[in-house]
This record gives sequence, C-alpha cells and structure tokens, in this order.
Amino acid sequence: MYFAAMCCIAGIISPHRALVTHQLGQRMAHRLQHRGPDDEGMWQSDDEHTLLVHRRLSIIDISEAGHQPMQRNEYTIVYNGELYNYVELRTTLQALGQVFTTQSDTEVIMAAVEVWGITDALQQFDGMFAFAIHHQPTQTVWIARDRYGEKPLYYHVRYGLQNRAFESMVFASEIKALWEVGAPKNINGTRVLNYLTLGMVQNPLQPTQTFYNDILQLPPGNFITVQPALGKLQMRRWYKPELQRQQAWEQYGNLTVNEAITVYQQLLQTSVQRRLRSDVAVGMSVSGGIDSAAIAATALQQSNTQHFHFFTAGFPGFEKDETVFAQQVAAHYPNRVTHHIVTP
Repeated sequence: MYFAAMCCIAGIISPHRALVTHQLGQRMAHRLQHRGPDDEGMWQSDDEHTLLVHRRLSIIDISEAGHQPMQRNEYTIVYNGELYNYVELRTTLQALGQVFTTQSDTEVIMAAVEVWGITDALQQFDGMFAFAIHHQPTQTVWIARDRYGEKPLYYHVRYGLQNRAFESMVFASEIKALWEVGAPKNINGTRVLNYLTLGMVQNPLQPTQTFYNDILQLPPGNFITVQPALGKLQMRRWYKPELQRQQAWEQYGNLTVNEAITVYQQLLQTSVQRRLRSDVAVGMSVSGGIDSAAIAATALQQSNTQHFHFFTAGFPGFEKDETVFAQQVAAHYPNRVTHHIVTP
C-alpha cells in the first residue's frame, strides 16, 4: 500500500582483478540511473576483488551523509530499501556502545552486522531491503534480501569451463544492468510458457529462476556469502516462516477475541507508525479493500503533516476494478486524493 523507495545496487565480485573494473561498474550504474537520480557512488576493495555500485533516491537522511557506498569501521555497504525499525535498533545498539555519525538506516544495518553478525542481524530487521556488505578483514561479501522479496536482487555467476571453479559474480537490482556486463540473454522457455498459460511470474519450487536461464534471483529471506579469494559462494535461508508461525502461536494462540483485537490494533498502529518515518513527503495508494482503508485511517491518525496524500487507480472495464469502493474510502479524506484512470 506504500510507494516503495527506488534506490538500486549493483556489484562485481571475482578472484580475477581484471574482471573487476570501474569501467564495468560505471556501465551498470548508468543503466540503473532511472532508479536513483539523486546520487551515484562506487567503491572497490583494497584487494580489487569486489566492486560495489549504488544509485540513490533519498528518503531517510537526505543529506550527503547518506551517500553510498557507505563505510563504517571494517564494513562497506550498498543498500536499497528502508529499515522501518531503524530508530529502535539504533537505540539498542547505542546502549551496547555503538556510536553513529549519520541519521541513516544504512549505518544502522552496518552496526547491527558488526555487533550481531549477519544472520542474527537479519533476524532483527523489519523492512524491505536488498543489500551487499563487504567485510574487509575476511574479504567476505554478504548479499541479502528481505523476508518477502519486496526489493529485487538478480545475479549471474560464471564458472570455469573445465574445473567449474568460481570465476565471477555480478549482481544488480535490475536484470538490464547484468546485460551491460556480459550476462547472456538465454530465454527460459518453460518460465515463459508458464507465464503465458498460467500467469505465473514466480516458481515457488524453483525460487531462483527468472525468465532467463543464466540469470538468477536471490530468493526472499535468503543471503549469499561470497569469498572471492577462496573461490567460495554459498546461499543460505535466514527467514523461516514456519518458525515465525510457531512463535506467533506460542505468543498469541491463547488470546480471547477482545485481547486479539487489542493486540491487532497495537501491531497495526506500530507498523504504520514505523512506515511513516521519512525525511520527504509521504503518500500511499488506496483501493476499496478493508486493508488499505484500515491503513489509511491509521496513517491519518498518526500523521501530523497536511501534505499526506492518497492515490487511487481505476481500470475501466476490468472485472476487478475497485473504483467505486476506492471512491467511498476517498470520500472520507477530501482534498487528499488523486485518482488516476489507467487505460490499455
């Protein structure tokens, strides 16, 4: 229901320095310019095995202090997304002795990884994100994606033809950036057929698949560890929904109806309040459903700004067009709604 921040990241990792060049990084950055018009940055590790690229759309800490790639102690990061609970995590980390030099959620991610390690830090994050973080002493890169895959992350890996040794990895927020540095465009015919006949754009049984055979996506709730000097690459799942369901049942399974309503209201208010944090104007899309209507009402209760705005979309002739219901919701918020008619 919220408009997602559109920064973007990209990078090249290889044990062969000749494959990790600023020229290639610049080509990737240029291809992704539309996603991050506010700033551009590039960083290469001392051993020249890793190159990180970032284009920025400023949302949190819009000052130059939020420039990426960002460095903190032994870590360097490129990050796309938003960490909704960064204020709470920042307070916790400060109590543990961490000192911050910016107001950005990016620095909070690095501090969390430094204190808790990559796996435990990811468990603490409430947000939508895709990031790559480099650890200088171990020359290790971790590439991670949020629980539900709100932020995209694609990659292509090359292996030696004879010994199948790791040659290089390129990754980016959009596939077209991978094409800029030589990733092949071999169509996955099965995926195309499934899309045309069934409307499937994802295959839960093969979550790394895309519409191209040699280009993969990092599945939601997973992270990749890359050690280029050692030729190692490993993917692990950090988010396990079955464990979350079990924990939720243990915590809430015995609530009465009234208690459940109270808990739900608290969770909704906290969730919306966190997502309203921004250093720029905030808006949201509204349909005619109970979910967006509840979020809209909660947002207005918590928002002190007169510039908070709603957007609706109509699809004339479409059987699931919700224009009538969206207008009923919008009627409660006069002068705050922009309605768009979408045509073929």
